[in-house]
Amino acid sequence: MGLLARYRSVLMIPGARGALTASTLGRISAGMAGLAIILLVRSEGGSYTVGGTAAAAFSIGFALLSPVRARRADRDGQTGVLRVSAFGFPAGLFAALAVPLVGLPLPLVAVGAALGGAFFPPFGPSMRTIWAGLPEASARAAAFALEAVLVEVSFVLGPLAVAICQALGGPRLALGVAGVIGGLGALALAANPLSRAWSPVEAREQHRLGPLRSTRVRGLLLAVCFIGIGFGAVDVGVPALAEQHDHLGAAGVVLALWSFGSMLGGIGYGAVNPSRSVERQYRVVLLLVCLVSVAPLLAVGVRSLGGLLLVYGMTIAPFFVVNSQLLAEHAPPGTTTEAYAWLSTGIFGGAALGNGLAGVLVSQSGHPKSALAITAAAGFLALITSVGRRHSAQVASA
Repeated sequence: MGLLARYRSVLMIPGARGALTASTLGRISAGMAGLAIILLVRSEGGSYTVGGTAAAAFSIGFALLSPVRARRADRDGQTGVLRVSAFGFPAGLFAALAVPLVGLPLPLVAVGAALGGAFFPPFGPSMRTIWAGLPEASARAAAFALEAVLVEVSFVLGPLAVAICQALGGPRLALGVAGVIGGLGALALAANPLSRAWSPVEAREQHRLGPLRSTRVRGLLLAVCFIGIGFGAVDVGVPALAEQHDHLGAAGVVLALWSFGSMLGGIGYGAVNPSRSVERQYRVVLLLVCLVSVAPLLAVGVRSLGGLLLVYGMTIAPFFVVNSQLLAEHAPPGTTTEAYAWLSTGIFGGAALGNGLAGVLVSQSGHPKSALAITAAAGFLALITSVGRRHSAQVASA
């Protein structure tokens, strides 16, 4: 079966097109929020430390509350959680953009950002849980690949939308648009028949740790967290390097190229349709992520940074496709949505740490590449940690 035929089989599932459209639209807001927050703080005279901290607050809010909302979805279904998020998320972003308007201290932008992150709609966990329930392994792989591609479409469009809003009305407009489309996407997904038809597993296991009681799940999520640290550092390093070269407005375009690379990687994964076991695919992809995470350090300007991030991005979607399949296999029954929420928590929590560390390093050193060095280090830590945990598991089972 060809690539288009595999994707078409997913789109023929009743409600799939609407759910994918709603989730892709909604996730554009995630691609906008972090950059828009940093640009808002900078436009008001704040430092990269304050901007990075505010962006980190958005990620921390998401990281802390996402598993809680996902556990409720595992128990009660997706609709109610999506509806609450549809109003809480834009409220937080509107509060953040109002801070400088009413003359409050800029660090308070972090409070609104944290609230927005706490209520960010669970697009990823909801969609991945639906795909994990598909009966055939080939259909699941195709669905996860298509999901990864569309996620990157949203992250390509997000920074580009910020660039457009920056030109038309500044970062306040960008943050406001992010809140509106995030809320609309959540309402649309909540009304989608595919999402509404999903029902919790009756034989759901009750445990305070949920999916985290699985050693394999914890290992997969730790690798995700390190990759997320690299993401957060890039979010700070790109605008810092662009500003150093007097091209701050190009930051959104460069980040869009990064996501475009990931989209190409997802399409390539779907086209190849690897025959190796998912475990072997995971080892290969994680090694590639580690190697290319060093590439952004070679940049000599904004254009070269965009090209190198394009290369780095080509490994990202395949990594998350394979990681998501393994999470579905190893999560205990009835905890799949929460497992995927922890995946998002790992990304956003890691990104928060990367935002904060990179913001401090760039502010103190004055060198944007100090942020990109964090990305390279995080890639190696993800690989080393994964290898170490796999070896420990083999010894324990011997």
